Amino acid sequence: MSDNYSKFIELEKQHHTKLYSKRDYVIIKGKGALLYDEKGNEYIDCIAGHGVLNI
Repeated sequence: MSDNYSKFIELEKQHHTKLYSKRDYVIIKGKGALLYDEKGNEYIDCIAGHGVLNI
């Protein structure tokens, strides 16, 4: 586990709002609808519009 990832996990434990369920991965970059975690796994972002839907 990288140093940055470990720091993120500790910060998340301290400040997590519990509004959303926790995941055991960290998204580090995105391009279009694709997201990538710290291990290089690729995900399709299917909920990106939920935040702007409330505006």
